[in-house]
Amino acid sequence: MEKYLQTVKKVVEIIIVLLIIVQFSYGRLAQDEQKNKEIIIEIIETNYGLIKPIDRVYFRLYNSGVIEYERLVEDQNGHIGFKWIKENKQLDENEVKDFQEIIKNEDFKMAKTYYNKLVFGVDDDSVTTVTAKVGKARKVIKLKGLFLSLTSKKANLYYPHSILFLIQKISEIRPKNAS
Repeated sequence: MEKYLQTVKKVVEIIIVLLIIVQFSYGRLAQDEQKNKEIIIEIIETNYGLIKPIDRVYFRLYNSGVIEYERLVEDQNGHIGFKWIKENKQLDENEVKDFQEIIKNEDFKMAKTYYNKLVFGVDDDSVTTVTAKVGKARKVIKLKGLFLSLTSKKANLYYPHSILFLIQKISEIRPKNAS
């Protein structure tokens, strides 16, 4: 009987150790999954219409290298409508590192939090919000009328180089039909 109790005790100890290992492994996997879902850079474009503001994800980069963006959908006749669909794509490690280097740049860190329109257009009430994880903090930069202002020859003097480089890099990655 004593041998039986010792065997049961050993089995219980093994089960407890296995449960601790499983719990630790699950916690580690959950941490890794959470880290992969962490957003490094997000660019939201808000267009202020007559009824209500319309937000769209222009670009979102996760720690895992997945990017998300929204694009307008064409109807059956090939006309662009007002329906946005979200798409994603996987970047390689080097591309993710390139983006991380841009936001680590001192030029980016020192950028103002708000930039007014450089070029005034009719019905252009868009605000582009760039949010990036810089160290443990988040940097938020609001740029009014950015995409129209980029057409100006003065854009290179007005915006930080890192912001222009970031937008250029994103435009190379986003599909041309993503508007």
